[in-house]
Amino acid sequence: MKILKIELQNINSLKSETPIIIDFEDEKFQDVGLYAITGATGAGKTTILDAITIALYQNVPRFNRSNIKAGLIDVVSYGAADALSRVTFTNKNIRYEAQWSIRLTGKSGKKLSKPDENVRLKNLDSEKIIAEKKTEFKVAIENITQLTYHQFLRSVMLAQGEFAAFLSANASEKGKLLEQITGEDIYKKIGEAIGARKTQETKTLDTIKSKINNDDLLSDTQRTALQKEQKDIAVEVSALTPKGLQLERILNWYIKEGALQKEKVQLETSFESLEKNKETQKSSLQLLKLHEKAKPFKDLIIAIKCSEKAIQEKSVQDTQLKKDQERLTDQLKIAKTKDQQSKEILIQKEKAQSEWLPKLENVTKLDANIHTATQQKKVLKETLQKRVEVITTLKKSIAQKHKDSKQLKEKTSILEDYLTTHKNILLLEKELTDWNAQLTLRKDKREQLQTLSKSNNEKEHALEKLKQTIAQKTEKLEVENRRIDTLSKKIKTIGKAILENDLTTALSKQEQLKKQQEVLTNANRIAKQYQVDTKTKNNLEQTIKGLKDANKSFYTDLDSLKPKIEQSKQAVDDAEKILNLECTVKSFEEQRKNLVKEAPCPLCGSEEHPYITKYKTIELSQSQKTVADRKAAFVSLQDKAQQLEIKIAETETSLKNNTSQLEDITVKLHTHRNDFGILSTNVVIENLESLETSLIEMNLQLKSIGHKITEAQKLQKQKDASSKTLIDEKEKVVALQQDIVAFQEKLKHNTKELQNKKIEQEKITKALLVTERNLQENLAVYQLQLPSIEETVGFVKNLKAQINTYKEKEKQLEQHKSELSQLNTIIQSESKQQDDKVKENDQQQKDMTQLDARLQQDINHRKTILPIEVTTEYKRKELQNAIEKAKEDVEKSIILLQNIQQLKAASKKEQELIKKDIEILKNKIAADTIQFESEIDATDFNSIRDVEHVLLSDEDATKYQAILRKLEDIELKLKTQKEQWGASYIKQQQNKNFETPLEEATKEKQELEQTKNELLKKTGSINQKIALDDQIRARNKTVIAEITTQEKIVYKWKTLLELIGGSKDAFNTYVQRLTLQNLIHLANIHLYKLNKRYSLKMKEDYRQGEELNFRLVDHYQAEETRFVDTSSGGEKFLISLSLALGLSDLASHNVAIGSLFIDEGFGTLDNNTLETVIATLETLQAQGKMIGIISHVENLKERISTQIQVFKKNNGVSEVMII
Repeated sequence: MKILKIELQNINSLKSETPIIIDFEDEKFQDVGLYAITGATGAGKTTILDAITIALYQNVPRFNRSNIKAGLIDVVSYGAADALSRVTFTNKNIRYEAQWSIRLTGKSGKKLSKPDENVRLKNLDSEKIIAEKKTEFKVAIENITQLTYHQFLRSVMLAQGEFAAFLSANASEKGKLLEQITGEDIYKKIGEAIGARKTQETKTLDTIKSKINNDDLLSDTQRTALQKEQKDIAVEVSALTPKGLQLERILNWYIKEGALQKEKVQLETSFESLEKNKETQKSSLQLLKLHEKAKPFKDLIIAIKCSEKAIQEKSVQDTQLKKDQERLTDQLKIAKTKDQQSKEILIQKEKAQSEWLPKLENVTKLDANIHTATQQKKVLKETLQKRVEVITTLKKSIAQKHKDSKQLKEKTSILEDYLTTHKNILLLEKELTDWNAQLTLRKDKREQLQTLSKSNNEKEHALEKLKQTIAQKTEKLEVENRRIDTLSKKIKTIGKAILENDLTTALSKQEQLKKQQEVLTNANRIAKQYQVDTKTKNNLEQTIKGLKDANKSFYTDLDSLKPKIEQSKQAVDDAEKILNLECTVKSFEEQRKNLVKEAPCPLCGSEEHPYITKYKTIELSQSQKTVADRKAAFVSLQDKAQQLEIKIAETETSLKNNTSQLEDITVKLHTHRNDFGILSTNVVIENLESLETSLIEMNLQLKSIGHKITEAQKLQKQKDASSKTLIDEKEKVVALQQDIVAFQEKLKHNTKELQNKKIEQEKITKALLVTERNLQENLAVYQLQLPSIEETVGFVKNLKAQINTYKEKEKQLEQHKSELSQLNTIIQSESKQQDDKVKENDQQQKDMTQLDARLQQDINHRKTILPIEVTTEYKRKELQNAIEKAKEDVEKSIILLQNIQQLKAASKKEQELIKKDIEILKNKIAADTIQFESEIDATDFNSIRDVEHVLLSDEDATKYQAILRKLEDIELKLKTQKEQWGASYIKQQQNKNFETPLEEATKEKQELEQTKNELLKKTGSINQKIALDDQIRARNKTVIAEITTQEKIVYKWKTLLELIGGSKDAFNTYVQRLTLQNLIHLANIHLYKLNKRYSLKMKEDYRQGEELNFRLVDHYQAEETRFVDTSSGGEKFLISLSLALGLSDLASHNVAIGSLFIDEGFGTLDNNTLETVIATLETLQAQGKMIGIISHVENLKERISTQIQVFKKNNGVSEVMII
């Protein structure tokens, strides 16, 4: 994984209007493996790292501390409404973009109660959105990077500073620091859980051991007596059962008798209540009865009422229809009148249209004539105006041409005078071409002479310089030859020294010694372990012998205790029997008072009464004391036996474990001996001192051969450097020789070329003199001087100008004569045109006057028919609209008339139907009245009013009927109950087959129940004693097995606790040591790449408190090991950096990490160490890593060229600049 770009906005002090962009693909970061993030304390350097974790994991490392309670809302810059963090990264050659944003205010600027927080993960290669929800985002980012948040921190944010603190910490602090760095606090909890489980199982074992208790154990006599008593009580209880059933039947009869009497009283009360309700509802029931009589006439009365109501409604409708007919008659008259008027208006409008049509035709013709005349007048007027303009133009043109003609005559006269004066100039034109050629040749020859002269001077100077160069090169060649001789002698000397120190032999010998050293080291390690295991074996053998002796002694003591325990148990049983007999004797005290000498006992029938003489003075307390003492002695013996059995079990368990360990140790010793034998050393495994001495000698030999190899390598390097220098010097000599030969050839060539140039210069000088003499003779004929070289061009130009001027004057004279002739011709033509136009203008004025007279006549005629502003189309449309409106009025009046006639006919028809309906209804009322009167004669009603008076509403009728039904239901229910009671009473009297009164039966029942309960209680007590005795007997058989099982469980947890160190923190320390071993292994890989001189190594043998100590191995000092505390600042930095890189590999699970950040550790380094550190970090670029260092150390800023600088401003805001 590699970070390509960071974009952030409004995060902590880095507040900005637009996102701050740090693009690691920019050209400023090209080929850069190390860059610095610099700035003052508090400027916001670490905020850049916070932006990365916020975008990827929505978390900030500084917020993970227990004393800090903060969320992502707290990273938003003060006063900002929103914030953004976006990271572009690549993983497995795929580009991704992770974005987090938060908005604190709405569009209106009001603060949101719940901030709007958004995340997005995007595949930039496929443009696909992977996740936009926090849960999905977290799962997706962990799947892509294969790193959790804490793994990312340990993989990318290097813990170099934490490891630096770890290296300097004391033993008690190292465990806490390593746990904090690696995040492995779970193992401490595991150790605590194992210790707690061991304690719990030990308590369980103690509980099982305390189960054995014989206080409640019954003797055989006691158990038999109790069982006999139990059977006797069962017989007594069985004998009481029939009597109890009889008494229960009697009591049940009395209970039922009481219930029947109570039921009889309730029935009588219910009948009385029913009669009262009937009396109360009497009036309502009477009304209901009358309603039921009148109910048959209800429908007939309703029909008569409905008919009467319908007649009233029909009468009202008839009256309304009469009024409507009168109104419609009036409207019909008005409509007829309006229809007649509309038709008359239509006729008038049509007549007016017929009268106007001829007039409009005449107006149309007049309009056409007026339009034509107007157009003609307009055309004539425009033509007249144009002709006047043409005449004016012609006049001006003729005047101007007369003026131009005069000017041309004057110019022609001047030109004729000039040509006469300069007529000899044309003779120069024939000579000028030849003169110009000779002058140009003279100029070229002169320039050629100057160029040759200059070139010859330069060549002479170059020849001198070339001679000097050849001399210098020759001198330098001699110096280089002398240097080559010196180098050759030096190489021969070094070669002899190398032959004396054969590097190949030394390296071969070193390799051989290293192999021997490795063999001796392994042999030494095996011999040490063999010595430890041998000592352990001897100790185990002694322990096993002691355990066997102790076990034998325990068995002897246990065998001697068993007879004593049997005797003690028998003594307890005898004492308990005596105590029971004495208790029995004492229990018959009341009967003993009535005993008479030689008279039979009422209980046992015996005629002898020893109590009187023998048992009268018996004291139970003495017997009880005897039983207690014997029981205590028995328990003491049992406890001793139990302790012996426990010791035997513990001894046998320890013996078994030690025997097993002895077997394992024996196997290990055999393995050690075999492994030692494979190494093929000349020393026996028991001779450890000889091995260590050999190993020390071997280290000294390696150190010595190492020095020789180093010297040989230095000599070889010197020889290689000198050989390379010699080759370079020889190449320089060859180059110098080639240069000298080239320069000599060049000198020879240039000398010859200079001689040729001088001969050419003499020839050109002679030709130039001849040319100048000829030119002077030719120019003298025309009284002209030979110009200088510089004036030659001006001289020729001047002659050409004079010739051209003469020719131009001739052309102008001819042109002026031609123009003058043309002007005369044009003046004559335009004068004629002017005369013709004046005549045409006069004739057109006459035509226009006649056209105005005709136009005025037509306009006046048109006005008499129709005003000039009114068009014929408008008048036609006006006449047509009037006719259309008259027709529309006629149609409306016809429709209105038809509608009124139809309404009147419909009203009349409806009135006839209503009259028929009224007649029908009257007949129906009469028929219904006759039927009612005929039916009412058989009743007590005299009229319809009487019937209506007694009829109830539906609601009242329903209510009264419900009351009647309820009373009838109650009466039926009470009668049924009365019949059932009578049958039950007769049966009850028949079931009475006893004479026992209720009080006597109740008393007998109570006495019987009391006796039975006492017997059952006594049975329960006996059962409890027997059950407790059974439990004790059964428990005594299994308790040893339970103890053995539980001891195995305790041993398992105890052994596990011992294996992890014997305390709750030991397992944590063990795992931390294991983790540190893995970490050192990975750190050594990086340390080798950073500096091959060092490696880290943990001691195999260590004391308590030294579990997390390790040493630094110096491979340049014969594998010397020393404590890390003694390392220099630079060495400690290398160690802590390699550990941090190792932790990065360990936490990243082999995920390739291409971006690393170090946020601490540089402030304590001196300048020399800082240079070493920077050089070390720059080597990581070769591993494909890009490291960012966050620091405010000035030397660091100067040393690293590529920087991300964070500057503080006055308002608490910082800005970022990349240089």
